[in-house]
Amino acid sequence: MKPVVVFGGYGTFGTHVCREWARLGVPLTVAGRDRARAEEFARSLGPGCRGLAADVTSPESCRATLRGQGVAVSCAGPFDTLNAALLDACLEGGWHYADITDDRGYAALVRDHGARFRARDLAAVYGCSSLPGISGALALHARAGTSAAVERARVTLFIGNNNPRGEAAVRSLLAGLGRPIAAPQGTLRGFRDREVVPLPEPFGPRGVFNFYPSVLAWWVPAADAKVPTARP
Repeated sequence: MKPVVVFGGYGTFGTHVCREWARLGVPLTVAGRDRARAEEFARSLGPGCRGLAADVTSPESCRATLRGQGVAVSCAGPFDTLNAALLDACLEGGWHYADITDDRGYAALVRDHGARFRARDLAAVYGCSSLPGISGALALHARAGTSAAVERARVTLFIGNNNPRGEAAVRSLLAGLGRPIAAPQGTLRGFRDREVVPLPEPFGPRGVFNFYPSVLAWWVPAADAKVPTARP
């Protein structure tokens, strides 16, 4: 089995991805800008893991890092700052690609490369993170048992886990403030259109906003907790 290389592998989300690969016994390469950190984390994962220095925005660095690998996984956010270097290197050398992007612009960049990946019989999969996964599972559950056409679904992301907020996650959050969001119902603006969602106890009512790329929810004062008229 050829190794999997995880760019941004010692970051907040990359560590979770690497630990799962290591648990499955897959040969693993941890890649990041800081070679010492990559090597230290790789050692903690056990035998079969190694660390490398890599710059996901450099074509030369991507090509060098991918030699001998089987699959490239990108956890190196914030994705709104990335270019197509890794995608192009994967196409050039024949590697499958996956990422955890939360940025619509970068997701569009991956889609733009889709035909070329298909032509080489390669996979290019974007957005392999918890929100798309959970949203997809909920959609399948809601769709089961009915033949009615689904026209719209609403998902409210309730940030309530205990994961640390890394620099990339914070930068990604701030990058969406006021930015346009191309949605099926038209163009939305990040961090606008506040509503209140009545969550069950112990959470209670929470204010939610259109966000980039999804919806953010948090506590609101009780005086503001007026549930708006439902919209289609």
